[in-house]
Amino acid sequence: MYLLFALALLNCHLQIKDCDALCKYAENRISLTGTVISIPTTNTDDRTKFYFSSETVSVDNKKPQEIKARSIVTIYGQPDSLSKIKIGDKLKLNGFLALPFEAQNPSQFDYRNYLKNHKTFTAVYVKDNNWKIVSPPDSSGWKFLQKLNNKRMQILDIHKKYLKTPNLEVLGGIVFGDDAINPPDSIKTSFINSGLLHILAASGMNVSIIFGMWYFIAVRLRINYRFILLFGAFLVAAYTLMTGMGPSVLRAALMIELVLLGKFFDRDADTFSLIFFVAMALLVYNPAMITDIGFQLSFIVTFALMFYCPPVLERIDNKFLDFLAGALLIPIVAQMWAAPVQMFYFNTFATYSVAANFLISPLIVIISFLGFLASTLALLPFVANPVCRVFDFVLNPVVTILIKISDYFAGLPNSLLVVPNPSVIQCLLYFAMLIALGFAIRTGFKNKKIIISILVFSLLFGLCFVKINDKKCRILAFSVGNADCFLIKTPQNKYIMIDTGRGSIKKGGFSLSSTVIDKYFKNKAIKKLECLILTHYDSDHIGGTVDILESTKAETIILNRYNKETSTQNKTLDYIEKEKFPVSFAKNNNTVYSEPGLSVKTFVPDIKNSKNMSNDTSIIVLLTYADFDMLFMADGGISSYNRIKKYLPEDIEVIKTGHHGASETIDTSMLKNNHFNTAIISTGKNRYGHPDRKTIDTLIDNGIEFYRTDVNNAIEITTDGFLYSTHSYNPAKRKFLKLSETYTSKL
Repeated sequence: MYLLFALALLNCHLQIKDCDALCKYAENRISLTGTVISIPTTNTDDRTKFYFSSETVSVDNKKPQEIKARSIVTIYGQPDSLSKIKIGDKLKLNGFLALPFEAQNPSQFDYRNYLKNHKTFTAVYVKDNNWKIVSPPDSSGWKFLQKLNNKRMQILDIHKKYLKTPNLEVLGGIVFGDDAINPPDSIKTSFINSGLLHILAASGMNVSIIFGMWYFIAVRLRINYRFILLFGAFLVAAYTLMTGMGPSVLRAALMIELVLLGKFFDRDADTFSLIFFVAMALLVYNPAMITDIGFQLSFIVTFALMFYCPPVLERIDNKFLDFLAGALLIPIVAQMWAAPVQMFYFNTFATYSVAANFLISPLIVIISFLGFLASTLALLPFVANPVCRVFDFVLNPVVTILIKISDYFAGLPNSLLVVPNPSVIQCLLYFAMLIALGFAIRTGFKNKKIIISILVFSLLFGLCFVKINDKKCRILAFSVGNADCFLIKTPQNKYIMIDTGRGSIKKGGFSLSSTVIDKYFKNKAIKKLECLILTHYDSDHIGGTVDILESTKAETIILNRYNKETSTQNKTLDYIEKEKFPVSFAKNNNTVYSEPGLSVKTFVPDIKNSKNMSNDTSIIVLLTYADFDMLFMADGGISSYNRIKKYLPEDIEVIKTGHHGASETIDTSMLKNNHFNTAIISTGKNRYGHPDRKTIDTLIDNGIEFYRTDVNNAIEITTDGFLYSTHSYNPAKRKFLKLSETYTSKL
């Protein structure tokens, strides 16, 4: 079974592809026909999202061509209209076909890679009234799934009569899966902080509870043994279909069905062989499951429980103590094995998860079994209402207690710790240590070789946390679209940030600064900025300030005196004032931070009258480390530079071009005056024509190496003060690759 599992992993590598037939039509308006192949999810009222299997494609109203490909479709419109779309429906869509965004920064979520692992390579965006249902499902399989989903939603509608928010959403998540009904954000936050988020999605635990309760009751009613097995198998299959067949539910369902099959023919199953066989079967069916977090957690935790619990519980003779020990041991073991995976993906550790899970265990048993039983009986049309009413009367206080337990633990100090994500090597060493510990438990800690292995793995694991400072200065240019955001790490491991990109203030909830910069800060354990310089008040320079300051402390914030009076400016300054961050206004030729060998200076161009005062009076920043210099021009151009050039050193190695490489930001005189070698252009998709062709030609004509964040992704410059190298972030390899290496002009 282990060998077959290894072959399944090899199959994953061979089967996961990088594109499909639809990719060549990307970045065009297209017309598609095909089938909805997932349950549409509606996180916000004005849009719905689902996976779509295309059958024909047409570009520019040309003759449709047959095609076989999957896309993720987002349709915008009115809730009443969007609710008509069901799994299995045949649709015609007119919209924009795009390639999903790829991670351009370290620590950024790679949506393209995520979809690739779901055999999906394109995204379709459709506006209201640009779609229509061509026909209902035309195959028996899709008809069955649509009827099943319709019945699920009908049952939830009955529950809505007797349960209110958030009890309704919690019950729906536990019984029907996380795509059934979205819980309020407050509930999500509470369950995340208490370490109970996993119960809001139907899982393998629910499958086990439902079969276990049926078996417990049926045995005591003296029902025929083989009927118990057959009907139990039917219940497991029905519940699995009802929940949408997530990886953890599929894993548990397949394992139980195989065990029941063996029991039916008087055969026992080896648990470890069984779990590896199920993993292999799922990976053969869908190789991309290997990258699914739910799949990873499900099999890791199941293996851990099988590996740790039996040898411990078998030594306890008292039934009550055995039950109590199991109830306590299961969440402890689950937390031990799941923690590195959760930290790797989410940078969080729920401090009180074990205690919270221990307390809610009996409640989950009640909610899972009674909720499923009520929903099953509600399939009978004439008794649906009274059945749900009676069961909801019993379940309502139980769900309320569950929520109160979650709120209590979520409200405790340090309930959710934000931690750097561990490396793959750290995770492997940690799991090796746990496996060695498991063998030690099984042998009663009598095998000296196993004890030595635990000590060796523990030592190596501990050494992974020893960090050696490289004494280099690093400048990171985040790729945040047509915006600016730079992070300077000094040789003494201090951090200075220049501008913050765009944020949620301007974009109505979505923040690129949160998804890129805040995530990077968490992974690198950056909790404090020595200095935050906001060069001017355009939203593409300060829009992410609030998002960053919500989780990161700034020792001082340096502001521009020019007042633009924008909504973004007002909200940002109001937040800074409310949180009482230390603030100062930029001064010309003024050192705002220094340490041995390194200094950061600000310059304020003395411009009184300009067509664009905000850009032309941007704060310009000079970083100096030994012989290395880098000039950050913000949105300043040639005229801004001319006002401050007399204060600048003769040789400057790197310039961050002003205003995303727009016209009138660079000229030959400027480049020769300070002998620049390298230019960085921070830009992205925009309607302004940035960077301007004239700017690019000027850099080329003067032999300046230049790099763009829209082409090279995030760019990092590292220097020891004498030699500096430029690196570009590679999303495929998830690391920076060297582009060039140059000695400073002084050498």
